[in-house]
Amino acid sequence: MNNNNLIAWQKVLGIAAIQGVVTLTWVIYNLYFPKLLVELGLTIGIAKIVLIIEHFLEAIIEPTFGKISDRLQGKIGTKIPLITRGIILASALFIAIPVLVILIKPQGILAYLLPILAIFWASCMAIFRSPAISLIGQTAPIDKLPQAVSILSLIGGIIGAFRFDAYSIILKLGPNFAFFIGSISLLIAGFYLRYLYPDTSPQNLTEINEPQKLLPVKSALLVIIMTMGITISCSLRFTIPTLSNIITSQVGENQTKFAMMIFFIILAFLSLPAGKIASKFGNYPAFLTSLLITIIGLQLLTFIPSWFIIALICASLSLILNSVIPLVIALIPLGRMGLGVGCYFGGFGAGMSLFDLMFAKIDLNQGMSGSAIALLGTIITLKLSQKIST
Repeated sequence: MNNNNLIAWQKVLGIAAIQGVVTLTWVIYNLYFPKLLVELGLTIGIAKIVLIIEHFLEAIIEPTFGKISDRLQGKIGTKIPLITRGIILASALFIAIPVLVILIKPQGILAYLLPILAIFWASCMAIFRSPAISLIGQTAPIDKLPQAVSILSLIGGIIGAFRFDAYSIILKLGPNFAFFIGSISLLIAGFYLRYLYPDTSPQNLTEINEPQKLLPVKSALLVIIMTMGITISCSLRFTIPTLSNIITSQVGENQTKFAMMIFFIILAFLSLPAGKIASKFGNYPAFLTSLLITIIGLQLLTFIPSWFIIALICASLSLILNSVIPLVIALIPLGRMGLGVGCYFGGFGAGMSLFDLMFAKIDLNQGMSGSAIALLGTIITLKLSQKIST
């Protein structure tokens, strides 16, 4: 990868830093938020309602601000002002969450300020994520884009993996320190990205005389991309508990969390060869093949719960997660990448909300069949996207 001079690796690392801290803040938030609710006398069940609302709002905010960032790019030549302002606001609201609980301690009806504040914070996170991640499309040619995205998958995946077995370490930090780390990490990543895009200075912004005209994008294609986000998020919500149940039968319940952490760390590292495979053989065929392998592998696990099949599913899942953003960027006209990525993330959030509304808990059979249906839906959207874009 170091020999490939076509990829702007420093900017890739800057975008990956954003991906990493977004994952970190969500890990901290998901660990502490239910406990903070209880401290104010509210029920843990509110956390699930808040999460559904947050994911639903993502479905609206992500494509909206992705579109706004594209217009800003066409007007002044950069998305960085929108991204940095969103990061600063999200950082301030993130540290305000434990401050509200520990220092102010609102009681009675005022305790509901906590879930309201949490919803505002999640909305601010959605403001800058799509514009920031869409910058990856400017770091490499289309055929090399899976390799660039693999760095985002690696960093985000490793940080996310520790939610399974390192939660006790994070909880020992206490809410103030944990949220402070998340808030500062957001600011550092944001300013590092700004450093990598120095054209955000006012004197450079005035050099752009005429706004660039944005190319049109088919509404049907945006709907397909959003639907793809829904099917992929639902497939993950079915697949992860299913794999967890299978792994539990192999290692025992006491070792499940550690085994799942190792599974996701391996999943993250497999993104590097996944990016090379997709770049070499084509992102579309790699994506399609990985979907089919995952479907077949999950069904085989019902009859043959072996580590080989689990490893095969791990590899195919890595290829799926690494291929989708390059696919979306390849489908969307130049200059509309924020909108395209926003539609995918918006669909992903909508899928999370729909799943949480429809399912409280799933058994092994539901997981197997639900995963297969969702992944088949992804194949259909993949085929339709190619047809519409052509």
